[in-house]
Amino acid sequence: MQNHRAAKFCVFAAIKMFLKKDHAGSSYFCNIAFAIQKRFGRRGAGETLSLAVSFVLTNTKPLHELFTPLMEGYTRGLRDGDNEAAMLSLLLHCICVPYIMGRPLGPILEEFPKIAGQMEEANLRPQLMLLGIFWQMILNLRLHPSGASKKLEGERFNQSSVGNMTAMHIGTINLAIGEL
Repeated sequence: MQNHRAAKFCVFAAIKMFLKKDHAGSSYFCNIAFAIQKRFGRRGAGETLSLAVSFVLTNTKPLHELFTPLMEGYTRGLRDGDNEAAMLSLLLHCICVPYIMGRPLGPILEEFPKIAGQMEEANLRPQLMLLGIFWQMILNLRLHPSGASKKLEGERFNQSSVGNMTAMHIGTINLAIGEL
């Protein structure tokens, strides 16, 4: 069995979570993915871990328990040359999970330039756009409530100037500005 199939079980777990809200079943499929990963080697572990945390473990585990698997996903992704999975794990570890936990915005903002540098170096344009969306959202949250603070436009991301965006990016923008 090839190692990248472990990530497929995480995708299935995510679908099960989205469609059925089945926490136990989704966790079960993530555990299968982890067992496959352990049995057949670490190749693809970054993708497996980032998918599991993104879509399932955030709903089934206490958030503070996610930091270790996310950092593991980051380091394994880098070792395997899977920069996309590594950067997704880093984004979740440094930005998304601390934000969801309600940590202060100042320390979260300090992480953005560090992550952006790594993403630029790896030439990950879609991930940089996603990072820019979150960066601008956090900057806007620090503004006084106004019309400008409710638009995802500013120095790090400008929604109106971005031409071709995927549905995922548009959904992220709508979520960031409270349109969903």
